[in-house]
Amino acid sequence: MKTCIIILVFLMNVSSQLYSQHWRQIINTNSNKNLNIVDAGSTDRLGLQNGWNWISFPRMERVGNNYAPTIPVLERVNYFPNLYMKLIENGNDYKEYDNSWTGQLDEAKSSNGYKLELDLTDSPAPEIALYGAKLNPATPITLYPVQENWIGYFIESAQYPWEAFPADLYNNVLTMIKTQYWTLVKINGQWVGTKVTPIKYGDMVIVKINGQSTVSLTWNNPENSSEGEDLLKAEHFSFEEQSDYTPIYIQTDNTNELYEIAVTADGECVGAAVCMPGDTLVELNTYLQGIPQGTPLEFETWTGYKSDKIGTDDYSVMNQSNGYFEKRRIYTGESSPFYMVSFKQCETTLSASLITGICCSPNPFDNFTTYSFRLAQNTDVSISVFTLDGNEICTVSDGTLAAGYYSFKWNGNTDSGNRLNNGVYIYKIKTANGEVFSGKVVIIR
Repeated sequence: MKTCIIILVFLMNVSSQLYSQHWRQIINTNSNKNLNIVDAGSTDRLGLQNGWNWISFPRMERVGNNYAPTIPVLERVNYFPNLYMKLIENGNDYKEYDNSWTGQLDEAKSSNGYKLELDLTDSPAPEIALYGAKLNPATPITLYPVQENWIGYFIESAQYPWEAFPADLYNNVLTMIKTQYWTLVKINGQWVGTKVTPIKYGDMVIVKINGQSTVSLTWNNPENSSEGEDLLKAEHFSFEEQSDYTPIYIQTDNTNELYEIAVTADGECVGAAVCMPGDTLVELNTYLQGIPQGTPLEFETWTGYKSDKIGTDDYSVMNQSNGYFEKRRIYTGESSPFYMVSFKQCETTLSASLITGICCSPNPFDNFTTYSFRLAQNTDVSISVFTLDGNEICTVSDGTLAAGYYSFKWNGNTDSGNRLNNGVYIYKIKTANGEVFSGKVVIIR
């Protein structure tokens, strides 16, 4: 029996050595030299949490920045197979485990970012073990305009965003930097955000860029890590964190008398933030998945001994097209990437127009487009579509609407049900007080 054990251990050692030699051979013969040599027996362990994790896989068993099979990587979560998990990428692909694997997300890439959901029952903090080769820090990432870019952070030193991104990219190209718990947005050429923490090895970051062309990003790679304080979590207000959020930046005269600020929808808390003494800007992340479209959002504060609701006359919302603050409500479904809200008592505000936030999206479209807008008060509204020479061909909606947020789908057909040809058409939105808003809509099938 002892002889058998010795032989088994010998064979395992030989197998491990051959595996390590195999990976070194691949690395040494890799023409693009996009790998660091890493001992096959060493391991990186990234801490996770129950619920959602915005992560990347900086180290996998692959050559260069090639894709690697997803399932072997996910099966290295330490509680597998006694858990539920789902990995999603920017788009519709996913890989889900619920006693068996489903989904089409069969490969993952180290320079890409992902959202990983874990569902554990009364278990200590989970982690994922990463083997293989670390991605070369000099690996470039292509960023695309007019979309979110989910990218992986594979630099071993933690950095603040203004350190991690090249200066020209940070100052002149990026328009949004979003992590799991904070977002920076650029307003009138200036970055706006609060409570920013360093980006760490294995994080996922979502960025947007300006312009119409792709750009190349190469992370800065410093010798030393930056250190930051952990973000405080609200204790009085509770809410469920989801896969994504909409940041609301709250401007106040000061928060010396406030401990927490929350946002609610139909009486349910959908986000809350801690206020630090002296802060005049607080980022409040709102989780709105599952909330019916058109639900108004409301604000509430906690002073440490009492809770107060903020009346609609006590705050204003910035109009992102002109920078002015308006007395209006925020509704779910508006699809704004962020909101700037002022609680300041001396803020100069305007009365919102009868109809605002008009949008036609997608445009161009093939199957259908959606017309959406906000109403400040009850009024009659009609939505019609015309040919370029002025002939009305379709009435999308016509009737009396209460104050609120609305959206109406149009499938590109005439009133008689005829399918329109590809081309450019004119839509007009009219209100009872004579306001007319028009724009072009393009059909491409």
